[in-house]
Amino acid sequence: MTKNNLNNQTPSPYGLYLHWVLVFLFTINGLFAQLSVRDSLQQELSKYKNLSKKNSEYIDVLLELGIEQRYYYLDSLRILSNEGLHLSKTISYSKGMAKAHLGLGTYYSDKGKYDEALNSLKKALQISVEVQDDSLRLTILNTIGGQYDYKGDFDLALREYLKCIEIADYLDNQNMLSIVNENIANLYISQKDFEEGMFYYEKVKKINEKIGDPIIMAETMSNMASAYADMGKLELAMFNINSAIKTFEENKIIDWLAYCYQVKGKVYLKQQKNKWALYWYGQSELLHEGLG
Repeated sequence: MTKNNLNNQTPSPYGLYLHWVLVFLFTINGLFAQLSVRDSLQQELSKYKNLSKKNSEYIDVLLELGIEQRYYYLDSLRILSNEGLHLSKTISYSKGMAKAHLGLGTYYSDKGKYDEALNSLKKALQISVEVQDDSLRLTILNTIGGQYDYKGDFDLALREYLKCIEIADYLDNQNMLSIVNENIANLYISQKDFEEGMFYYEKVKKINEKIGDPIIMAETMSNMASAYADMGKLELAMFNINSAIKTFEENKIIDWLAYCYQVKGKVYLKQQKNKWALYWYGQSELLHEGLG
């Protein structure tokens, strides 16, 4: 999964029913946690109800709200990004324009319109260079690399990711170093170059140890589990995915948890344990429906 994660008995009908109920309740709790973030941003926006909205603080919150709603109300990302772009142009707020184009690029990417995404992202990139905002440029370049990856253009994706590493090294941005190196690892794994992919995963693990964030570690473990499954190293795959699932369940990280359940289904499928594979694919689909 790109970064912009037992026993052998067939579950009884009662066990399946109970599990589905628990997952449903768990999903709702996770969604309320997400809603609280959006509510906080909306409350922040409400402060400007009787004030001029033509200021950079309002625009930043507006665009952040659009990104926050990305996985839940995708059209809101487009609407709020366009509004932010219009307001930014009105007051000549360059960083706001760049962030708005980044939001639109993300919207088009999620819609599978990668050429349109690249068009918006390149506008964002140009502005970030003009205003000399290296952190923003780093985020945009990583997103551009993702578009080339989705389009199947390995060389262009790798080129953008390597640019990101150079900037992240300069900024000493350990979080982005982790993210970009992992995206490169995933890129090599997608090309079945497992040796090079694992080389980058090992780099990511060392960076993650410095950061010390268990959620970031779990994201890496879930991607490594998928890679190990593709390599046929199923015991390592199962160990990594179970560890990642534990972290995401404890922290109610629903999108990554859905991905982990999918990977766990893949591991069982490769073990030819088809009933368990279908079971975990089902849990993943349920969470994806909750996200939609």
